[in-house]
Amino acid sequence: MTRTAAELMLERETRVAYGTVLHSLSEEPLPESSWQLCEDQFLLRGEGDHYFHYERGHGVRIERGAGAAVTEESLWLNGSVYAAIASINGLFPIHASAVACDGKVFAFTAPAGGGKSTIVAALGAHGLPMFCDDTLVLDLSDPDRIMCLPGHKRLKLTPNALTLTGVEPCEKVSATVDKLYAVPRSGEIGEALPFGELIFLEEGKEPEMLAVSGADRLM
Repeated sequence: MTRTAAELMLERETRVAYGTVLHSLSEEPLPESSWQLCEDQFLLRGEGDHYFHYERGHGVRIERGAGAAVTEESLWLNGSVYAAIASINGLFPIHASAVACDGKVFAFTAPAGGGKSTIVAALGAHGLPMFCDDTLVLDLSDPDRIMCLPGHKRLKLTPNALTLTGVEPCEKVSATVDKLYAVPRSGEIGEALPFGELIFLEEGKEPEMLAVSGADRLM
């Protein structure tokens, strides 16, 4: 399997080391659970003195200070930090979960709790492998062929979603997140694929599908 230049770049830029880092990228202090972005640098603070600093070309450095919630570390690292790295390096991360079908990626986006992961898990029962959960990274370097980079996160579902989809549960995500990791029933795709369609999930009285002009291009 040949990996794209964008995939190799992300692997290089997301390497992790531990030590002390800057506690602010400006003159303003950084509150807990917030972030700062300054040119080629990104700084995120989790709970307590738990800092994640990224600088282009230098990877990620994590400081576990007083009050750092280590069990939450992978969530910060694979979520906000990963998306920031992708964005700083010219990629386009969107809040979506996706499946692969006929060699293309079909993604679902919605606010938190809107059913993105649940529908991906349900489609797995019909033979569609998961492409990503929660974060979809797009390579727009060729506007005529938008490429989707394979997901790096495990599938996470609430207990209700597990019951609805019949997916096999694994361990709890963390002490503060009421979700469990799960095994997609049709496996996962680990290679870049062309973008197919983006579907917006919304609540309604009756099930229906409406076309959104230009949504298939994200442009």
